[in-house]
Amino acid sequence: MVFASFFRFDNGDSLLHYAINKKVNELCHLLVTIPSLLSVEDAHGRSALLISSENGFFPTFVQILSQTTSPEDIIHLLRRGDTMGRTCLHWLLFHIDELSLSLVESLAPSLLSSLSSPPTSSSGETPLHWLATSPSLPQAPIESVKAILEMVGVGGGGEGSLLLVENHEGEMPFQVLPLSIHPQIKVLLAPAPAPQHHTSSTSSSSSTISKSDDDDAYISTSSQSKQQSDRKGGGFKKISKKKKAKKKMKISLKK
Repeated sequence: MVFASFFRFDNGDSLLHYAINKKVNELCHLLVTIPSLLSVEDAHGRSALLISSENGFFPTFVQILSQTTSPEDIIHLLRRGDTMGRTCLHWLLFHIDELSLSLVESLAPSLLSSLSSPPTSSSGETPLHWLATSPSLPQAPIESVKAILEMVGVGGGGEGSLLLVENHEGEMPFQVLPLSIHPQIKVLLAPAPAPQHHTSSTSSSSSTISKSDDDDAYISTSSQSKQQSDRKGGGFKKISKKKKAKKKMKISLKK
């Protein structure tokens, strides 16, 4: 076991890195009990926990977490990105399934709380960008996607939301969704529309009231073509009623 603690491959991988990459369950189960291997990083800055999330090898991911007793150490390992800035949360949302969903449910609040800036890769992508481009997303239940967004605290798309973060191409997560994605998923990932100002709605309603208060004034502002058609006999009801009233008066006087 001492040999396993210090052995490194030429690329910097430990035996635990190797076992996770090859998905050798028995060897992983044995090696994760060596505390010193849990903090070892390979040439790309990836710990055993990060590699297990990258490979979607979640049984070993859970076992590593169970071997890390300190909450501070757990958060440090989860937040620690590789040389490209990719974190465990990026991979958890990329490999979306029932197990990763349960992991996000338990880990996301601690991961995202008290962060001065959102976790982004070197290309400016947040974990939600990775969720949007996940091959598993089109098959994911709508309710599961909704639950994920609520778990990471971005369901409303408010200020500071991961939904609003743009990558280096100026794209928010919903803008990198595939065209064939379910419309409801697009709605869930799209940021909420900006609220309308009360003053603008008041001014529009007041202008409507001013039109309805004085029908005659509204009629007088009709187009010239409309006025011309009125003069030819197809005019407003008020005008036609007056003409009918005059005709009735003439008939009664003759009698």
